[in-house]
Amino acid sequence: GEQAGGILTRFEEADLRGLERVPGQLRMGLDFGYARAPAAYVLLLADGRNGAVYVLEGGYLYGLSNRGLADRLKPIAGGLPVRCDSAEPKSIAELRAHGLSAVPARKGPDSVRHGLRWLAAQRIVVDSGCQQLLEELRNYRWKQDKWGMALPVPQGEDHLIDAMRYALEPDAGGT
Repeated sequence: GEQAGGILTRFEEADLRGLERVPGQLRMGLDFGYARAPAAYVLLLADGRNGAVYVLEGGYLYGLSNRGLADRLKPIAGGLPVRCDSAEPKSIAELRAHGLSAVPARKGPDSVRHGLRWLAAQRIVVDSGCQQLLEELRNYRWKQDKWGMALPVPQGEDHLIDAMRYALEPDAGGT
């Protein structure tokens, strides 16, 4: 349902276990954790022809070293490039050293707003197993000023949403 100030409102939950994993449409993204924040990964299908994104798998990963992250994600990625937060080149280098095809997501000055605008126009279908992402989507909204006007500042947990943005960068035609 659409709520006031919601950023990504075109999402729904479905059982995607039977969905065909078209190789050319598979994407994977990773948002690094820091301090108490979790790392977050998503595996999704980008169906550009139909303007749809199907999130097959994803979740939070706590307390893992980069080696631990690589070991956990390699079986899921299966050689797929994993787009990561480019603010952590050292982590990306370590993941690569441990056999994960980690690549930096380009981060232009306006990449967050651009990525969210693009994502907001897609139909987002999230597998029932990804409750953490569904929770993020439900609570992600534009910050409001004291008069209740939306500001271009997203608020709410966005670990998995960031991982989605990174994964979909080739599709969103980054800035």
